[in-house]
Amino acid sequence: MKKEFWLEKWTSGLTPWNQQEVNEALRKWWPKIQIEQEREVFVPCCGKSIDLLYFTQMKLSVFGVDLAEQPLVEFRDEQRQNKYLNLRCEDFFKLTVTDRPFFPGRPIFVYDRASLIAFPPEMRRKYYDQMISLYPPSSTILLLTIEYDGFIEAGPPFSVPESEIRSSLESHFAIEKWEEEISANTNQRQFALGLKETKKVVYKLERK
Repeated sequence: MKKEFWLEKWTSGLTPWNQQEVNEALRKWWPKIQIEQEREVFVPCCGKSIDLLYFTQMKLSVFGVDLAEQPLVEFRDEQRQNKYLNLRCEDFFKLTVTDRPFFPGRPIFVYDRASLIAFPPEMRRKYYDQMISLYPPSSTILLLTIEYDGFIEAGPPFSVPESEIRSSLESHFAIEKWEEEISANTNQRQFALGLKETKKVVYKLERK
């Protein structure tokens, strides 16, 4: 998706992915993830997600990036006293291993709720390559995706098949599927297209 698409969404206020409560899957599965307190948390396509505060409340340093500057500015203004929050307006694909927090040899935790599913199939190969390039060995990723059939035009969010994730990443990541659940689709645009249900999937990845 082009940068202008996301900037327009934030400008017009059409941001259904910007939830008002901490993500249910994050609250459910975080206790199962054991990471050291000194690990930094990286959140791609972070927007102004309240999930960021879930981590900072545990005194974890959070580094979020997003293409759109507007939500980052707004969130910084709302969280001026939050010393654990670090936000950067940047293209995920332009990040390198010299950028914090990707220093070689220092594992991180990655929370990917709204990033991978934001990209259509033709862009995801590049996304997987960037994951392999950026994330240091022993890093842990909590990856949330959705799946649906026959509605390619319905994205974003886009359907990401398990087979694609495994074929693209399993040579570099240990992959565990923790949960899948069929639920009613709350995205009004997709619902209007006839997509009544989606499958929500939770993965835990460990960088080899």
